[in-house]
Amino acid sequence: CLLSRGLGDVYKRQGILCSLSFGVNAKVWKCSFNEQARLHPIEGIVVSNNLNFELMFEINNNKVNVIGNNGSEPVKSNWGDNAVTFVEELSTGINQTTTVIFKSGSAVHSRHTLMGGTTFLPSQYYGKCVNMSY
Repeated sequence: CLLSRGLGDVYKRQGILCSLSFGVNAKVWKCSFNEQARLHPIEGIVVSNNLNFELMFEINNNKVNVIGNNGSEPVKSNWGDNAVTFVEELSTGINQTTTVIFKSGSAVHSRHTLMGGTTFLPSQYYGKCVNMSY
């Protein structure tokens, strides 16, 4: 993956796969999530502090892509005065969202998985996002 400002090796070392080239005017946000709350069908709500889940968002000419372990996908964005929410629309009809507060970088990623087309497994990831654009 070709990244501006020599960031490609940094992202590759962190296990994030890229499938696009960043434009000169692109902004890149790296989000790291280390806490999770999820609903387990038997145990109820389970909280974990021992995970490392990362996403990157590339913003270029008002188009946004999310970059994760499975490559890159276009997402929608909703920009407000204090925060932005990125929305990934899945083929299952479920949306996954990531909301970032501008001042603190605090972020929450809401992932709602549909297992076997019948079992709903919602989860929330909590962490921080950093603007990697210089």
